[in-house]
Amino acid sequence: MNPGSAFAGYRVVRSLGKGGMGEVYLVQHPHLGRLEALKLISIGQSGPEFEQRFIREARTAAALKHQGIVTIYHYGVETGASGATGSTPWFTMDYVEGTDLASRTDLSPAELAEVISRAADALDYAHKRDVVHRDVKPANLMFTRDDETGALDRVVLLDFGIARIISDSRLTATSAFIGTIMYSAPEVLVGAPASGRSDQYSLAATAFELLTGRPPFAAEHPAALISAHLHSPPPRPSQVAAGLAPADDVLLRGLAKDPADRYGSCGEFARALRSALADATTGERLPVAPAPAVGADDAATNRTDLSSPDAVTETVNPPESAVSPEPAVSPEPAVSPAPQPLAAPPSQGPPGAKPQAAPEPSPPPRQEKKRRGKGLLIALAALVVVVALAAVLALTVFKSDAKGGGGGGEQTEVAGPTEIDRSTVPAGTVMPLAQIGADGVPVAHSPGSGLRAKGSGEAVCGPKTIAWLGPLSRERAERAGGSRNGVAMAVREHNGNNPDCQVTVREYDTEGSPEKARQLATTITADSSVIGVVGPWTSGEVRAAGPVLNKAGLTFTSPSATDPTMGRNLGWKTFFRGTVNDRQVGVSIANYLTGERGLSKICVIGNDSSDARDLAPTVASTLKSATAPGCTLTVTRGAQDFSEQVATVQQVGADAVFYAGEWMEAAPLVRQLRAAGVTVPFIAGADRVFSTQFSSIAGTAASRSLLVCACGPTSGQFSTEYRERYGQAPVTFAAEAYDLTAIMLKAIDSGVDSRTGMTAYFRDYRGNGMARTYQWDADGYLTTTLPWVYEVA
Repeated sequence: MNPGSAFAGYRVVRSLGKGGMGEVYLVQHPHLGRLEALKLISIGQSGPEFEQRFIREARTAAALKHQGIVTIYHYGVETGASGATGSTPWFTMDYVEGTDLASRTDLSPAELAEVISRAADALDYAHKRDVVHRDVKPANLMFTRDDETGALDRVVLLDFGIARIISDSRLTATSAFIGTIMYSAPEVLVGAPASGRSDQYSLAATAFELLTGRPPFAAEHPAALISAHLHSPPPRPSQVAAGLAPADDVLLRGLAKDPADRYGSCGEFARALRSALADATTGERLPVAPAPAVGADDAATNRTDLSSPDAVTETVNPPESAVSPEPAVSPEPAVSPAPQPLAAPPSQGPPGAKPQAAPEPSPPPRQEKKRRGKGLLIALAALVVVVALAAVLALTVFKSDAKGGGGGGEQTEVAGPTEIDRSTVPAGTVMPLAQIGADGVPVAHSPGSGLRAKGSGEAVCGPKTIAWLGPLSRERAERAGGSRNGVAMAVREHNGNNPDCQVTVREYDTEGSPEKARQLATTITADSSVIGVVGPWTSGEVRAAGPVLNKAGLTFTSPSATDPTMGRNLGWKTFFRGTVNDRQVGVSIANYLTGERGLSKICVIGNDSSDARDLAPTVASTLKSATAPGCTLTVTRGAQDFSEQVATVQQVGADAVFYAGEWMEAAPLVRQLRAAGVTVPFIAGADRVFSTQFSSIAGTAASRSLLVCACGPTSGQFSTEYRERYGQAPVTFAAEAYDLTAIMLKAIDSGVDSRTGMTAYFRDYRGNGMARTYQWDADGYLTTTLPWVYEVA
């Protein structure tokens, strides 16, 4: 189905992927404007019996209401859907973005215990309602992290749609079962009824793998794997991975062959495991992280080899799904997706690294693939077991794809303020209106023509490295892509104009993890060629890596971290914020709304995420009496139904609504406001509102909405060059990253040859960039705090 088409009354936004069971689409509810995920089921079955089975299981899944279970909204069977000749079962569910444990295992034991505990709570909830999951495994456990702190946020158990009511045997007489045999309980494998203790066995097998790096049983042939589940004792975890002896008895009891020998509930198992892990560990990372931290002594073996001798970027410790570096100017791209870096010789690299001269690209680390059979017919001890690994109703959570180079798949393309003819711009275009001061008064801004990275062309320097520290993979890679590209563009521009001063960008992938940022900061500081760091990218990463970088005297500047508590009063001398913090944004926009816009009765709504933690309260407190009485509201992150909030806005007679949160909430909120006849100005803030999805999903309801952001727009020349290289306009914080890198390059060109010299240069710097004027106080905070206000056409 194409974007914009209709299915069962829903508007299709885009495809989210295709699997063995069918296709998944992001869709918009026809009345609420809510984003939902639509799953079309196609596993080769049809007919009244299958439809009866589907409707029954969908009804069962929809009845489950728990924070750890994805919500089913609607379901049905459509004839001739998506080009199909027969009937297509479908259902819609909560749209959630996160990471599953099959693709990421860098959890501390304490975090793992928390994930298992929350999954156990969801399972026990279902078991009390006579519903068994039947397919608990790492791929069906998803978690999200708080953007700023990096702490676990939401934990969701997926695929509850394949569960059946235990007491209903009419549709299970064939002895078929659904599940993945690597984690399936023995009684399920021999055709016995599944129970809550069957799910407990699978949960224990999942925990075993996450702790040790391997499942309790593994075999090349499915028959041998089933035999092991039935007859072989599992190994003690401490025999597989050191330091797990206290957890041995807990996991072995959870993996007992006889269900009666297991714990009484999943929650009981989870509590025992949490206690055991507290005894076994001190909070260190698990030994099975797919991309272990790179130390100074092993960086050479973990750094990606370069595909060209004239490359300027190196990616240190790349994960399997890393965003590809931007393509080289020449020659023609290779057939394989190997990195095609930029144009300058690499520096020597961290201690232990070998000089490189046009080596072959290194292959990504090999990782064992999990088997995902669609149907296996196995004869075992005269028992025929039909393995149906394709679930009837798979609740899918959607992970952000780490697209190559372009970045910003969910960010707003922002035109520069000098390149807009407002009478001709398409609907939905985000246009910068003004930079505003703390008093809310617009401040004229002239993009710094002097702050271009190219320099004089006469610079002479020895090998120098600028480190980029931020997410290259996982769920934040797209959001950070604009900043990453801004750094690379600045260095390419500089190196192309200064043949006697070639600078390398070395990229370090934090995967969005503060802990990994701290580990990588240690690696960076050990590399004597690194003279400055652009990053870390998130506030949580800055807090984690900051003490390490500051202690080493290494200048680091974040283009995007907006948490107001970082750096100041911490004694950091080498940290320089590249953007405005959330409280400064809140003060400025509140005064702008009351002063420049003359508003006096504003409802302030914020979600419970880190993005809104400081912004919404700051706006409300700054507005003072201009805050509408009884209309300072909080909603849950990911909320889609705002009927209560809309009613409150109407009741208090608000003359504006300010929302702090994310685009996936802001879009349905403004749609529901407009649908209810509320036409007062809508203002949205926080970085995650800046997404092409906001205006796309909100449609005409977004027209004339105001967006406030710490991020600045870009100049015409930069926008043109960015579009030529990446095929899209510059995205959020690309301008800041370019500006900050350009300042480092100017320092190098001026003769700065040490880390202390770089810090001194930043301390004394003052100048205009594309995004703002840059000058810092003693704590590394910008002395001019000017966020930008934008308007949606």
